[in-house]
Amino acid sequence: MQADRQVLAALEREWQGLVEVADTHVATWSRAIPALWGVQTLDDVVLCCAGDAACLALIRRARQGETLAGRVILQAMLEPLSTAQLPHSVTWSEAVTTAWLRIVDTPVSEWPADPRTDDRDEGSRPGAGSVMSSLVRATVRSLWRDPRHGSRIRLPASLPMADDAPADLECVRVLTEALSLGLLEPADALMLHDVYMEGLSVEAVARAQQRSGQTVRRRCNSSLSVLRRHKALLAAA
Repeated sequence: MQADRQVLAALEREWQGLVEVADTHVATWSRAIPALWGVQTLDDVVLCCAGDAACLALIRRARQGETLAGRVILQAMLEPLSTAQLPHSVTWSEAVTTAWLRIVDTPVSEWPADPRTDDRDEGSRPGAGSVMSSLVRATVRSLWRDPRHGSRIRLPASLPMADDAPADLECVRVLTEALSLGLLEPADALMLHDVYMEGLSVEAVARAQQRSGQTVRRRCNSSLSVLRRHKALLAAA
């Protein structure tokens, strides 16, 4: 993902401004939402979003028009999004916009009906809970599917690390469907994208992902084998 210092700086300024004036909202949430009992600041609320009960309660409030509730969810998504495997052409502006759409548009029926427990102990790092993780995954899938990020680019006919590769299938569509079906991990899809679409060397990809060149070659070969085995399924998707 392309770094955008201006967007990140603007988000941070906005957040700090909200932290200074949100005491009334935080107090209201603390009284009304069991998973937020005892919180005192917006930053406390963000930490609680690692738990599904708090995250889901805020999503529902965002759907009811509480913009600040949605902004808290977005703030909790920033860290996991910053480490997610996204197309290199994606900007922070696009990632943030897509994340916001997932927050306000994903049908409530897709989430648990009514989690009752206070699950703040699931972890203090945003992104640990299943609801937050689902939001991040949905955002990543949407960005990979965006045609602006190369949906018409195809795998080359000749691949340097594998024979009989599925060169007749559109690369991004194949990667997207493979991710959706759970056939590939995001990191492996990104390796294929970088090596075969971006034309980066194995060594460059290894440095970027802090892996050895041997690991990149092995995982690319393994991923291509998965795509070959499921070629008919991916072609029909």
